[in-house]
Amino acid sequence: MKKTLSIVSCFDLADMEKELAEVIYGGSIDYIFCEALGGTGRTRCSIRVKAGDSLPIDTIADCLTLWIKQRYEQLIMRNILYSNTYGLTKEELLTVLNSAEQKISFTDKILFFSIIKNNVLDYLEESDTFFIEGFVRFRLKEYFDCLEIIVNNAIEDFCTEKEYEDFIGLVKEYIEMQRPVIGLLHIKENANGEFSLYDLRKTEIAVTYDEEADKLFYGGDMTNADRLISIVLFLAPKQIIWHGRETLIHQTLKQIFEDNITVCRGCELCEQDNKD
Repeated sequence: MKKTLSIVSCFDLADMEKELAEVIYGGSIDYIFCEALGGTGRTRCSIRVKAGDSLPIDTIADCLTLWIKQRYEQLIMRNILYSNTYGLTKEELLTVLNSAEQKISFTDKILFFSIIKNNVLDYLEESDTFFIEGFVRFRLKEYFDCLEIIVNNAIEDFCTEKEYEDFIGLVKEYIEMQRPVIGLLHIKENANGEFSLYDLRKTEIAVTYDEEADKLFYGGDMTNADRLISIVLFLAPKQIIWHGRETLIHQTLKQIFEDNITVCRGCELCEQDNKD
């Protein structure tokens, strides 16, 4: 039966003292107080229960687990982020950190709580003095590993999005420098996933693909969307009218051409698939 416990941390433990005093039955407490450990920069929270009573270890473990998560989770994620990235601005690092925090699901939170609490219980069985910083550094490898996966996923998502935005920016610059081959371009997505192109008079534009070039430059992996983007960049139209669903490729063209692309709300081209 554990009767005494000291908790030591570089953080102020006044709130820990208050919380423990609330969850431990008042009549059983002999004393509970916090004190600064002179010259160490640490604080110690000491608890002792009266004779015949014992500390509610499971309840104390819950308090310690919540306290550690609240103070260390973001700090751990920030350290992982700074260690695994290079060349990002402070604003970009903050964006990635916020994204990582949002990726922590309810299931993750339950898992993390369980990992920390189980290790807290093991530590409390071994010692009457709980050194929080040492515990976090040496006992929570599984917790660190889980957070690292989440942070790395956020980094990967951010880099992918940044590369995409850079690509869109380069394409927009290219379009601005090109002389338009066609003034108005109609684009229609067909039921089979391919695209048909039409000029101002809605006369279909014949498009041919060089399969050998596709294999040479793209390894044969060039999609219909890739081909469409390539053709549109070559034509550099002043205006685009999109016929069909507002799909991902439409969103990409919208980012490139902005207000110069509009969606048709119904015409003979739109009705062709329905007739077929």
